[in-house]
Amino acid sequence: MEALNISRFINEGEKYTKEVFPDIEISELLSNALTGNIDNEGLYKGILSLLGNEVKNTLTLLRRDFSNNSYT
Repeated sequence: MEALNISRFINEGEKYTKEVFPDIEISELLSNALTGNIDNEGLYKGILSLLGNEVKNTLTLLRRDFSNNSYT
């Protein structure tokens, strides 16, 4: 693992992942991926949760912009 610097990759990945996906452990995810034991449902829920918030925020901004401007 050290020859490929995988430990550093995992450490860096965990730094950024914690901000967006606090329930995902990169080392566990990588280990599970290598053994074929991936929790697809957990990943989908996390991604949909994140995208759901982004879509909701975008629609809110668009609605505010539309109501504040006259589009005729």
